[in-house]
Amino acid sequence: MTMWTINSGFDYYINDKNNLSLNASYKPIDQNVDLLSETFLYKNNNPLNTISSVTNNGYKSDEKSINLFYKKSFKNPIQEFTAEANYYNYNSDEGNEFKNTRYVYNTDSALNTVSRLENNLNERNYYSTKLNYVQPLGLSAKIEAGYQLYYQQMSYDFTINDQESNNLFEYAELRNSVYGGITYNLKKIGFQAMLRVENSQINADSVTEPNYSCFLPSVNLQYKFSASHNVKFTYNRRINRPGIYNMDPYYKVDQNYNVTQGNPDLKPDYRDRLQLTYTWNFGSNYFSPYAYWEYFSNKVGNEYQVINSPVDNRLTTFSKPYNLLNGYELGGGINAMLWYVNINARIYKGHFNEYTDHSVFIPARDYFSWSITSFAYGNLDKKKTITAFAFLSYEGVKIDAQSKTYNLPFYGPGVQKQIKNHNIGVVWVLPFSTHVRLSRTETETTGFSSTNIIGFDASNYIQFMYSYKFNKGKNVKKLDRKIDVESDSKTKAIMN
Repeated sequence: MTMWTINSGFDYYINDKNNLSLNASYKPIDQNVDLLSETFLYKNNNPLNTISSVTNNGYKSDEKSINLFYKKSFKNPIQEFTAEANYYNYNSDEGNEFKNTRYVYNTDSALNTVSRLENNLNERNYYSTKLNYVQPLGLSAKIEAGYQLYYQQMSYDFTINDQESNNLFEYAELRNSVYGGITYNLKKIGFQAMLRVENSQINADSVTEPNYSCFLPSVNLQYKFSASHNVKFTYNRRINRPGIYNMDPYYKVDQNYNVTQGNPDLKPDYRDRLQLTYTWNFGSNYFSPYAYWEYFSNKVGNEYQVINSPVDNRLTTFSKPYNLLNGYELGGGINAMLWYVNINARIYKGHFNEYTDHSVFIPARDYFSWSITSFAYGNLDKKKTITAFAFLSYEGVKIDAQSKTYNLPFYGPGVQKQIKNHNIGVVWVLPFSTHVRLSRTETETTGFSSTNIIGFDASNYIQFMYSYKFNKGKNVKKLDRKIDVESDSKTKAIMN
Protein backbone atom coordinates (compact mmCIF):
# COMPACT_ATOMS: atom_id res chain seq x y z
CA MET A 1 0.00 0.00 0.00
CA THR A 2 1.22 3.51 -0.80
CA MET A 3 -0.34 6.56 0.80
CA TRP A 4 0.89 10.10 1.13
CA THR A 5 -0.60 13.49 1.95
CA ILE A 6 0.18 17.06 0.92
CA ASN A 7 -1.16 19.92 3.07
CA SER A 8 -0.57 23.54 2.16
CA GLY A 9 -2.00 26.94 2.94
CA PHE A 10 -1.47 30.41 4.31
CA ASP A 11 -2.82 32.81 6.93
CA TYR A 12 -3.26 36.44 5.87
CA TYR A 13 -3.59 39.02 8.65
CA ILE A 14 -5.39 41.86 6.90
CA ASN A 15 -5.30 43.94 10.08
CA ASP A 16 -5.79 43.44 13.83
CA LYS A 17 -9.48 42.71 13.41
CA ASN A 18 -9.64 40.75 10.12
CA ASN A 19 -7.90 37.46 9.28
CA LEU A 20 -8.09 35.22 6.22
CA SER A 21 -6.89 31.63 5.93
CA LEU A 22 -6.64 29.22 2.98
CA ASN A 23 -5.82 25.51 3.28
CA ALA A 24 -5.65 22.74 0.70
CA SER A 25 -4.87 19.03 0.93
CA TYR A 26 -4.39 16.09 -1.41
CA LYS A 27 -4.24 12.40 -0.39
CA PRO A 28 -3.91 9.57 -2.91
CA ILE A 29 -3.99 5.89 -1.88
CA ASP A 30 -2.95 2.84 -3.89
CA GLN A 31 -3.54 -0.50 -2.21
CA ASN A 32 -3.42 -4.10 -3.42
CA VAL A 33 -4.17 -7.11 -1.23
CA ASP A 34 -3.64 -10.65 -2.49
CA LEU A 35 -5.34 -13.44 -0.53
CA LEU A 36 -5.17 -17.22 -0.79
CA SER A 37 -7.98 -18.89 1.14
CA GLU A 38 -9.96 -22.08 1.55
CA THR A 39 -13.66 -22.34 2.31
CA PHE A 40 -15.33 -25.51 3.56
CA LEU A 41 -18.98 -26.08 2.68
CA TYR A 42 -21.21 -28.20 4.91
CA LYS A 43 -24.68 -29.64 4.45
CA ASN A 44 -26.54 -30.98 7.48
CA ASN A 45 -23.26 -30.65 9.42
CA ASN A 46 -21.49 -32.97 6.94
CA PRO A 47 -18.52 -31.73 4.85
CA LEU A 48 -19.46 -31.40 1.18
CA ASN A 49 -16.99 -29.27 -0.83
CA THR A 50 -13.79 -27.26 -0.52
CA ILE A 51 -13.39 -23.96 -2.41
CA SER A 52 -9.83 -22.77 -3.07
CA SER A 53 -9.76 -19.02 -3.80
CA VAL A 54 -7.10 -16.72 -5.22
CA THR A 55 -8.26 -13.14 -4.65
CA ASN A 56 -6.88 -9.72 -5.54
CA ASN A 57 -8.49 -6.62 -4.03
CA GLY A 58 -7.27 -3.38 -5.54
CA TYR A 59 -8.14 0.12 -4.37
CA LYS A 60 -7.05 3.47 -5.80
CA SER A 61 -8.40 6.81 -4.67
CA ASP A 62 -7.79 10.54 -4.82
CA GLU A 63 -9.03 12.84 -2.08
CA LYS A 64 -8.82 16.63 -2.42
CA SER A 65 -10.14 19.46 -0.26
CA ILE A 66 -9.94 23.27 -0.12
CA ASN A 67 -10.93 25.37 2.88
CA LEU A 68 -11.32 29.17 3.02
CA PHE A 69 -11.83 30.80 6.42
CA TYR A 70 -12.48 34.43 7.43
CA LYS A 71 -12.56 35.81 10.98
CA LYS A 72 -13.55 39.29 12.16
CA SER A 73 -12.78 40.33 15.72
CA PHE A 74 -14.20 43.25 17.76
CA LYS A 75 -13.15 45.32 20.74
CA ASN A 76 -14.62 42.74 23.07
CA PRO A 77 -12.31 39.68 22.68
CA ILE A 78 -15.25 37.26 22.96
CA GLN A 79 -17.31 38.88 20.20
CA GLU A 80 -16.50 37.55 16.73
CA PHE A 81 -17.88 36.70 13.31
CA THR A 82 -16.54 33.84 11.16
CA ALA A 83 -17.30 32.62 7.65
CA GLU A 84 -16.05 29.36 6.21
CA ALA A 85 -16.31 27.67 2.80
CA ASN A 86 -15.25 24.10 1.91
CA TYR A 87 -14.93 22.08 -1.27
CA TYR A 88 -14.23 18.34 -1.20
CA ASN A 89 -13.72 15.83 -4.01
CA TYR A 90 -13.24 12.08 -3.75
CA ASN A 91 -13.05 9.41 -6.42
CA SER A 92 -12.03 5.78 -6.22
CA ASP A 93 -11.63 2.72 -8.40
CA GLU A 94 -12.11 -0.58 -6.60
CA GLY A 95 -11.33 -3.87 -8.28
CA ASN A 96 -12.29 -7.21 -6.76
CA GLU A 97 -11.03 -10.21 -8.73
CA PHE A 98 -11.14 -13.87 -7.74
CA LYS A 99 -10.63 -17.31 -9.23
CA ASN A 100 -12.36 -20.14 -7.41
CA THR A 101 -11.92 -23.89 -7.82
CA ARG A 102 -14.43 -26.19 -6.17
CA TYR A 103 -13.23 -29.64 -5.04
CA VAL A 104 -14.86 -32.67 -3.56
CA TYR A 105 -14.10 -32.37 0.15
CA ASN A 106 -10.63 -33.61 1.17
CA THR A 107 -9.70 -34.64 -2.39
CA ASP A 108 -7.97 -33.18 -5.47
CA SER A 109 -10.99 -33.86 -7.65
CA ALA A 110 -12.01 -30.49 -9.17
CA LEU A 111 -15.67 -29.93 -9.91
CA ASN A 112 -15.55 -26.50 -11.57
CA THR A 113 -13.62 -23.24 -11.80
CA VAL A 114 -15.17 -19.77 -11.80
CA SER A 115 -13.46 -16.37 -12.21
CA ARG A 116 -14.98 -12.91 -11.80
CA LEU A 117 -13.77 -9.29 -11.94
CA GLU A 118 -15.83 -6.46 -10.41
CA ASN A 119 -15.00 -2.77 -10.74
CA ASN A 120 -16.71 -0.14 -8.63
CA LEU A 121 -16.21 3.53 -9.55
CA ASN A 122 -17.20 6.03 -6.86
CA GLU A 123 -17.20 9.82 -6.89
CA ARG A 124 -18.32 12.30 -4.26
CA ASN A 125 -18.28 16.10 -4.16
CA TYR A 126 -19.53 18.39 -1.46
CA TYR A 127 -19.70 22.14 -0.96
CA SER A 128 -20.42 23.81 2.36
CA THR A 129 -20.67 27.35 3.69
CA LYS A 130 -20.91 28.21 7.37
CA LEU A 131 -21.61 31.58 9.03
CA ASN A 132 -21.18 31.93 12.80
CA TYR A 133 -21.60 34.88 15.20
CA VAL A 134 -20.76 35.12 18.92
CA GLN A 135 -22.14 37.96 21.08
CA PRO A 136 -21.07 38.39 24.74
CA LEU A 137 -23.67 39.09 27.44
CA GLY A 138 -21.76 40.79 30.20
CA LEU A 139 -18.66 39.08 31.61
CA SER A 140 -20.10 35.61 32.27
CA ALA A 141 -22.30 34.71 29.32
CA LYS A 142 -22.43 34.69 25.54
CA ILE A 143 -24.87 33.69 22.81
CA GLU A 144 -23.91 31.99 19.56
CA ALA A 145 -25.88 31.56 16.34
CA GLY A 146 -25.15 30.41 12.83
CA TYR A 147 -26.24 29.02 9.48
CA GLN A 148 -24.77 26.28 7.30
CA LEU A 149 -25.45 25.32 3.68
CA TYR A 150 -24.32 21.88 2.54
CA TYR A 151 -24.66 20.30 -0.92
CA GLN A 152 -23.24 16.93 -1.95
CA GLN A 153 -23.30 14.79 -5.09
CA MET A 154 -22.45 11.10 -5.24
CA SER A 155 -22.26 8.74 -8.20
CA TYR A 156 -21.63 5.01 -8.50
CA ASP A 157 -20.73 3.03 -11.61
CA PHE A 158 -20.29 -0.74 -11.56
CA THR A 159 -18.94 -3.16 -14.18
CA ILE A 160 -18.47 -6.94 -14.28
CA ASN A 161 -15.62 -8.56 -16.25
CA ASP A 162 -14.86 -5.19 -17.91
CA GLN A 163 -18.22 -5.14 -19.71
CA GLU A 164 -20.02 -1.84 -20.16
CA SER A 165 -23.35 -1.57 -18.34
CA ASN A 166 -26.07 0.90 -17.45
CA ASN A 167 -25.33 0.77 -13.74
CA LEU A 168 -24.72 4.48 -13.18
CA PHE A 169 -26.54 5.70 -10.07
CA GLU A 170 -26.52 9.37 -9.01
CA TYR A 171 -27.48 10.88 -5.67
CA ALA A 172 -27.69 14.53 -4.59
CA GLU A 173 -28.54 16.16 -1.26
CA LEU A 174 -29.14 19.79 -0.27
CA ARG A 175 -29.01 20.52 3.45
CA ASN A 176 -29.84 23.73 5.34
CA SER A 177 -28.98 24.11 9.03
CA VAL A 178 -29.56 26.82 11.60
CA TYR A 179 -28.41 26.74 15.21
CA GLY A 180 -28.24 28.88 18.31
CA GLY A 181 -27.33 28.60 21.96
CA ILE A 182 -26.09 30.19 25.15
CA THR A 183 -22.99 29.67 27.31
CA TYR A 184 -22.79 30.74 30.94
CA ASN A 185 -19.69 30.56 33.17
CA LEU A 186 -19.19 31.28 36.86
CA LYS A 187 -16.14 30.52 38.97
CA LYS A 188 -16.96 26.84 39.46
CA ILE A 189 -19.95 26.20 37.20
CA GLY A 190 -20.18 26.24 33.42
CA PHE A 191 -23.35 25.72 31.39
CA GLN A 192 -24.00 25.49 27.66
CA ALA A 193 -27.19 24.73 25.71
CA MET A 194 -27.48 24.54 21.92
CA LEU A 195 -30.22 23.65 19.42
CA ARG A 196 -29.56 22.74 15.79
CA VAL A 197 -32.36 22.37 13.19
CA GLU A 198 -31.59 20.71 9.85
CA ASN A 199 -33.59 20.10 6.67
CA SER A 200 -32.40 17.77 3.91
CA GLN A 201 -33.76 17.47 0.38
CA ILE A 202 -32.62 14.44 -1.62
CA ASN A 203 -32.74 13.88 -5.37
CA ALA A 204 -32.37 10.20 -6.35
CA ASP A 205 -34.58 7.81 -8.31
CA SER A 206 -35.20 5.13 -5.67
CA VAL A 207 -35.32 7.19 -2.48
CA THR A 208 -38.80 6.99 -0.95
CA GLU A 209 -38.32 9.78 1.62
CA PRO A 210 -36.58 12.61 -0.27
CA ASN A 211 -37.18 15.31 2.37
CA TYR A 212 -36.81 15.24 6.14
CA SER A 213 -36.08 17.60 9.04
CA CYS A 214 -34.55 16.96 12.46
CA PHE A 215 -33.92 18.74 15.78
CA LEU A 216 -30.53 18.18 17.44
CA PRO A 217 -30.24 19.63 20.98
CA SER A 218 -27.20 19.47 23.27
CA VAL A 219 -26.56 20.45 26.91
CA ASN A 220 -23.27 20.61 28.85
CA LEU A 221 -22.96 21.22 32.60
CA GLN A 222 -19.50 21.38 34.22
CA TYR A 223 -18.44 21.78 37.84
CA LYS A 224 -14.81 22.66 38.73
CA PHE A 225 -13.62 21.37 42.10
CA SER A 226 -10.27 23.07 41.51
CA ALA A 227 -7.95 24.03 38.66
CA SER A 228 -7.00 20.35 38.30
CA HIS A 229 -10.29 18.53 38.95
CA ASN A 230 -13.66 18.86 37.24
CA VAL A 231 -16.72 16.81 36.44
CA LYS A 232 -18.93 17.30 33.37
CA PHE A 233 -22.40 16.07 32.45
CA THR A 234 -23.43 16.15 28.79
CA TYR A 235 -26.48 15.32 26.74
CA ASN A 236 -26.62 15.46 22.97
CA ARG A 237 -28.68 14.13 20.11
CA ARG A 238 -26.67 13.20 17.03
CA ILE A 239 -27.53 12.24 13.49
CA ASN A 240 -25.43 9.74 11.51
CA ARG A 241 -26.07 9.70 7.80
CA PRO A 242 -25.32 6.62 5.67
CA GLY A 243 -21.94 6.60 3.99
CA ILE A 244 -21.04 6.36 0.34
CA TYR A 245 -20.30 2.61 0.48
CA ASN A 246 -23.49 1.60 2.32
CA MET A 247 -25.57 3.26 -0.40
CA ASP A 248 -23.96 1.58 -3.41
CA PRO A 249 -26.99 -0.13 -5.07
CA TYR A 250 -25.18 -2.83 -7.07
CA TYR A 251 -24.79 -6.54 -6.42
CA LYS A 252 -21.29 -7.70 -5.49
CA VAL A 253 -20.03 -11.28 -5.18
CA ASP A 254 -17.11 -12.27 -2.95
CA GLN A 255 -14.82 -15.27 -3.31
CA ASN A 256 -17.24 -17.41 -1.27
CA TYR A 257 -20.05 -16.48 -3.72
CA ASN A 258 -21.80 -14.48 -0.98
CA VAL A 259 -23.78 -11.62 -2.52
CA THR A 260 -23.95 -8.11 -1.01
CA GLN A 261 -25.86 -5.03 -2.09
CA GLY A 262 -26.00 -1.46 -0.82
CA ASN A 263 -29.21 0.43 -0.14
CA PRO A 264 -29.66 3.98 -1.49
CA ASP A 265 -32.92 4.23 0.48
CA LEU A 266 -31.16 4.18 3.86
CA LYS A 267 -32.29 6.83 6.33
CA PRO A 268 -30.12 8.56 8.92
CA ASP A 269 -29.93 7.06 12.38
CA TYR A 270 -30.32 9.10 15.58
CA ARG A 271 -28.53 8.70 18.90
CA ASP A 272 -29.38 10.32 22.24
CA ARG A 273 -26.42 10.17 24.62
CA LEU A 274 -25.99 10.98 28.32
CA GLN A 275 -22.41 11.03 29.62
CA LEU A 276 -20.70 11.81 32.93
CA THR A 277 -16.96 12.57 32.74
CA TYR A 278 -14.39 13.23 35.46
CA THR A 279 -11.06 14.85 34.51
CA TRP A 280 -7.88 15.18 36.56
CA ASN A 281 -5.07 17.30 35.09
CA PHE A 282 -1.62 17.15 36.66
CA GLY A 283 1.38 18.65 34.91
CA SER A 284 1.30 17.63 31.26
CA ASN A 285 -0.74 14.52 32.12
CA TYR A 286 -4.46 13.87 32.44
CA PHE A 287 -6.72 11.07 33.59
CA SER A 288 -10.35 11.12 32.48
CA PRO A 289 -12.77 8.23 33.15
CA TYR A 290 -16.35 8.43 31.91
CA ALA A 291 -19.64 6.55 31.90
CA TYR A 292 -22.42 6.86 29.34
CA TRP A 293 -25.89 5.70 28.31
CA GLU A 294 -27.03 5.92 24.70
CA TYR A 295 -30.35 5.24 22.98
CA PHE A 296 -30.28 4.69 19.21
CA SER A 297 -32.97 4.41 16.54
CA ASN A 298 -32.83 3.50 12.83
CA LYS A 299 -29.26 2.23 13.22
CA VAL A 300 -28.04 0.45 10.09
CA GLY A 301 -27.68 -3.33 10.22
CA ASN A 302 -27.38 -6.11 7.64
CA GLU A 303 -30.30 -8.36 6.77
CA TYR A 304 -29.35 -11.85 5.51
CA GLN A 305 -31.26 -14.17 3.18
CA VAL A 306 -30.56 -17.35 1.20
CA ILE A 307 -30.71 -16.96 -2.61
CA ASN A 308 -29.40 -18.62 -5.78
CA SER A 309 -26.00 -17.18 -6.68
CA PRO A 310 -25.89 -15.16 -9.95
CA VAL A 311 -22.47 -16.79 -10.59
CA ASP A 312 -23.21 -20.52 -10.43
CA ASN A 313 -26.90 -20.67 -9.40
CA ARG A 314 -26.06 -22.47 -6.16
CA LEU A 315 -27.56 -21.47 -2.84
CA THR A 316 -25.64 -18.67 -1.14
CA THR A 317 -26.16 -15.81 1.32
CA PHE A 318 -27.40 -12.37 0.38
CA SER A 319 -26.95 -9.36 2.67
CA LYS A 320 -28.24 -5.80 2.41
CA PRO A 321 -28.19 -2.92 4.93
CA TYR A 322 -31.45 -1.59 6.37
CA ASN A 323 -32.47 0.73 9.22
CA LEU A 324 -33.44 -2.20 11.42
CA LEU A 325 -31.70 -1.62 14.78
CA ASN A 326 -33.33 0.14 17.71
CA GLY A 327 -32.12 -0.21 21.27
CA TYR A 328 -29.68 1.13 23.84
CA GLU A 329 -26.06 0.89 24.95
CA LEU A 330 -24.31 1.67 28.23
CA GLY A 331 -20.67 1.57 29.17
CA GLY A 332 -17.64 3.42 30.37
CA GLY A 333 -14.06 4.12 29.49
CA ILE A 334 -10.83 5.99 30.15
CA ASN A 335 -8.95 8.64 28.19
CA ALA A 336 -5.54 9.25 29.72
CA MET A 337 -2.07 10.59 29.02
CA LEU A 338 0.29 9.31 31.72
CA TRP A 339 3.81 10.56 31.08
CA TYR A 340 4.88 8.50 28.03
CA VAL A 341 1.75 6.39 27.59
CA ASN A 342 -1.52 7.38 25.93
CA ILE A 343 -4.57 5.17 26.61
CA ASN A 344 -8.09 5.21 25.16
CA ALA A 345 -10.20 2.27 26.33
CA ARG A 346 -13.91 1.49 26.42
CA ILE A 347 -16.10 -1.36 27.69
CA TYR A 348 -19.81 -1.54 26.95
CA LYS A 349 -22.93 -3.64 26.65
CA GLY A 350 -26.18 -3.07 24.81
CA HIS A 351 -29.47 -4.40 23.52
CA PHE A 352 -31.13 -4.62 20.09
CA ASN A 353 -34.91 -4.67 20.00
CA GLU A 354 -36.87 -7.27 18.07
CA TYR A 355 -37.32 -6.43 14.38
CA THR A 356 -40.10 -7.64 12.06
CA ASP A 357 -41.13 -6.76 8.53
CA HIS A 358 -42.97 -8.56 5.73
CA SER A 359 -40.07 -10.92 4.91
CA VAL A 360 -37.85 -11.33 7.96
CA PHE A 361 -37.99 -11.69 11.74
CA ILE A 362 -34.91 -10.83 13.83
CA PRO A 363 -35.21 -11.64 17.55
CA ALA A 364 -33.98 -9.26 20.25
CA ARG A 365 -30.39 -9.77 21.39
CA ASP A 366 -27.96 -8.49 24.01
CA TYR A 367 -24.31 -7.80 23.27
CA PHE A 368 -21.04 -7.04 25.04
CA SER A 369 -17.70 -5.76 23.72
CA TRP A 370 -14.64 -3.61 24.46
CA SER A 371 -11.90 -1.72 22.62
CA ILE A 372 -8.52 -0.17 23.35
CA THR A 373 -6.02 2.06 21.60
CA SER A 374 -2.69 2.74 23.29
CA PHE A 375 0.57 4.38 22.30
CA ALA A 376 3.84 4.53 24.26
CA TYR A 377 7.07 6.31 23.37
CA GLY A 378 10.47 7.21 24.79
CA ASN A 379 13.62 9.05 23.70
CA LEU A 380 16.78 6.99 23.25
CA ASP A 381 19.32 9.81 23.22
CA LYS A 382 19.94 13.03 25.14
CA LYS A 383 19.25 15.23 22.11
CA LYS A 384 15.83 13.54 21.69
CA THR A 385 16.45 12.80 18.00
CA ILE A 386 15.81 9.05 18.29
CA THR A 387 12.41 7.92 19.54
CA ALA A 388 11.22 4.37 20.15
CA PHE A 389 7.52 3.64 20.35
CA ALA A 390 4.96 0.85 20.49
CA PHE A 391 1.24 0.74 19.71
CA LEU A 392 -1.76 -1.47 20.37
CA SER A 393 -5.17 -1.21 18.72
CA TYR A 394 -8.15 -3.52 19.16
CA GLU A 395 -11.65 -2.59 18.08
CA GLY A 396 -13.42 -5.42 19.86
CA VAL A 397 -16.26 -7.58 18.61
CA LYS A 398 -18.56 -5.84 16.14
CA ILE A 399 -22.15 -6.81 16.86
CA ASP A 400 -24.79 -6.63 14.15
CA ALA A 401 -28.42 -7.71 14.02
CA GLN A 402 -27.59 -11.25 12.86
CA SER A 403 -23.80 -11.49 12.96
CA LYS A 404 -20.69 -11.04 15.10
CA THR A 405 -17.29 -10.08 13.68
CA TYR A 406 -14.16 -10.84 15.71
CA ASN A 407 -11.21 -8.67 14.68
CA LEU A 408 -7.48 -9.13 15.04
CA PRO A 409 -5.59 -6.82 17.44
CA PHE A 410 -2.92 -4.74 15.72
CA TYR A 411 0.29 -4.09 17.65
CA GLY A 412 3.98 -3.56 17.10
CA PRO A 413 7.13 -1.57 17.90
CA GLY A 414 8.78 1.18 15.91
CA VAL A 415 11.60 3.70 15.90
CA GLN A 416 12.14 7.05 14.21
CA LYS A 417 15.20 9.24 13.73
CA GLN A 418 15.25 12.99 13.15
CA ILE A 419 18.14 14.30 11.01
CA LYS A 420 17.81 18.09 10.72
CA ASN A 421 14.57 18.58 8.77
CA HIS A 422 14.30 14.89 7.83
CA ASN A 423 12.39 12.29 9.81
CA ILE A 424 12.85 8.59 9.04
CA GLY A 425 10.92 5.80 10.74
CA VAL A 426 10.07 2.11 10.59
CA VAL A 427 7.18 0.15 12.16
CA TRP A 428 7.04 -3.64 12.56
CA VAL A 429 3.37 -4.64 12.53
CA LEU A 430 2.37 -7.95 14.16
CA PRO A 431 5.98 -9.05 14.88
CA PHE A 432 6.82 -12.77 14.71
CA SER A 433 3.41 -13.51 13.15
CA THR A 434 2.94 -15.77 10.14
CA HIS A 435 -0.57 -16.62 8.93
CA VAL A 436 -3.07 -14.65 10.98
CA ARG A 437 -6.85 -14.45 11.04
CA LEU A 438 -7.68 -10.86 10.23
CA SER A 439 -11.37 -11.29 11.04
CA ARG A 440 -13.98 -13.97 11.70
CA THR A 441 -17.67 -13.31 11.01
CA GLU A 442 -20.30 -15.59 12.48
CA THR A 443 -23.79 -15.23 11.00
CA GLU A 444 -26.85 -16.93 12.45
CA THR A 445 -30.43 -16.58 11.22
CA THR A 446 -33.56 -18.68 11.49
CA GLY A 447 -32.73 -20.23 8.08
CA PHE A 448 -28.97 -20.83 8.20
CA SER A 449 -25.69 -20.23 10.01
CA SER A 450 -22.22 -19.58 8.61
CA THR A 451 -18.66 -18.69 9.63
CA ASN A 452 -16.42 -16.64 7.32
CA ILE A 453 -12.71 -16.29 8.18
CA ILE A 454 -10.35 -13.88 6.40
CA GLY A 455 -6.62 -14.24 6.96
CA PHE A 456 -3.31 -13.20 5.46
CA ASP A 457 0.42 -13.82 5.78
CA ALA A 458 1.75 -11.17 8.17
CA SER A 459 5.40 -12.24 7.89
CA ASN A 460 7.65 -9.20 7.40
CA TYR A 461 4.74 -6.76 7.69
CA ILE A 462 6.97 -3.67 7.91
CA GLN A 463 5.96 -0.08 7.23
CA PHE A 464 8.48 2.65 6.40
CA MET A 465 7.90 6.37 6.99
CA TYR A 466 9.63 9.50 5.76
CA SER A 467 8.78 13.17 6.23
CA TYR A 468 10.53 16.44 5.48
CA LYS A 469 9.81 19.70 7.29
CA PHE A 470 10.06 22.88 5.29
CA ASN A 471 11.40 25.59 7.57
CA LYS A 472 12.17 28.64 5.50
CA GLY A 473 11.71 32.32 6.24
CA LYS A 474 10.63 34.02 9.44
CA ASN A 475 8.47 32.46 12.10
CA VAL A 476 4.90 33.76 11.91
CA LYS A 477 1.90 33.41 14.15
CA LYS A 478 -0.86 31.04 13.11
CA LEU A 479 -4.61 31.02 13.54
CA ASP A 480 -5.48 28.56 16.29
CA ARG A 481 -8.05 26.59 14.33
CA LYS A 482 -8.74 22.93 13.64
CA ILE A 483 -9.96 22.01 10.16
CA ASP A 484 -12.48 19.15 10.01
CA VAL A 485 -12.84 17.51 6.61
CA GLU A 486 -15.07 14.54 5.85
CA SER A 487 -13.01 11.63 4.54
CA ASP A 488 -14.28 8.70 2.47
CA SER A 489 -10.89 6.94 2.33
CA LYS A 490 -10.60 6.24 6.07
CA THR A 491 -12.62 3.02 5.93
CA LYS A 492 -10.94 1.59 2.83
CA ALA A 493 -7.23 1.44 3.64
CA ILE A 494 -5.86 -1.33 5.87
CA MET A 495 -3.95 1.15 8.07
CA ASN A 496 -5.03 4.76 7.88
